[in-house]
Amino acid sequence: MQIRDNRLYREIHGTFEEYCKEKWDISRPRAYQLIKAAEVQDNLSTIVDKPANEAQARPLTRIKDPDEQREVYQKAVETAPEGKVTACVLRYGVFQTT
Repeated sequence: MQIRDNRLYREIHGTFEEYCKEKWDISRPRAYQLIKAAEVQDNLSTIVDKPANEAQARPLTRIKDPDEQREVYQKAVETAPEGKVTACVLRYGVFQTT
C-alpha cells in the first residue's frame, strides 16, 4: 500500500503494474486485492479474532465503512458453525442476511 500510495515503485519501474509483475510475479488487480485485504485487517485491528488470511478478509472489502466491517465480522464470529470463521461463512452466511 505504501509503495503504491507513495509511488516508490517509480524508482525502478515505470508503473505499479510493472513493479507488481517483476517484483512479486502478481498482476495489478491481485495486488489491489491484497492491499484491500490489508486495509480490512487494519480496520479490524481492535478485534481479537480477526481474519486469518486474505481470503477471509476479501469479502469484507465490499464494505467501505470500517465500523460496519467490524460489525459484520463480529457477526460472522458469533454465527459461524462451530465457531470457525471461513471465507465461505463471510461470503455467503453474513452477506445473505445483511
